[in-house]
Amino acid sequence: MRKIAIAMLVAATIGCTPGDFLVYSGEPCLTVEETVLGPGAATGDEYSGQYEVVSGVIEACRVCGSNTNRSACSNFSTVVEPGAIIEITQNGGRIELVGGGDRANGWLDADGTFSVGIVKSVGNSSGQRIGQGAVLFDGHFSGDLVIVNTTFHTTSSENGVVTDTQLTGETTYRLIE
Repeated sequence: MRKIAIAMLVAATIGCTPGDFLVYSGEPCLTVEETVLGPGAATGDEYSGQYEVVSGVIEACRVCGSNTNRSACSNFSTVVEPGAIIEITQNGGRIELVGGGDRANGWLDADGTFSVGIVKSVGNSSGQRIGQGAVLFDGHFSGDLVIVNTTFHTTSSENGVVTDTQLTGETTYRLIE
């Protein structure tokens, strides 16, 4: 299985310039508390399986903190790489997404809509913990596809530079087994 970080929106840099996909709004950024989710109303395990990324795009990056340099959003790719794999496990109204060693849990309703959250450490290129990220996956199943809207809010500080950004995007996965 190829590795995918659950926070798949933080892809390799392709050199976007500030303004390519920036959105600044007065809406609050995702909080850690919003990633803790209870069970839904689904039954069974019909959505369990391995899913492969078909397509994906980062739709917006916004600066959340007033101390963050507005150019921080220029460090992210706008494309989610196809081919990465996630494992989805359904146990009634509970659902779990696993990929790249990360495990996110949440709820699933009978109509196939779901919300899954995780809080994870953010590290630098040396592997040092420099912050944390709150990730929320809202989506729905449609046949052998799952469409996931992701919100990824990271706060970090390294060498006196504070970064507080939120990425949002959409990824489509196809059931492969």
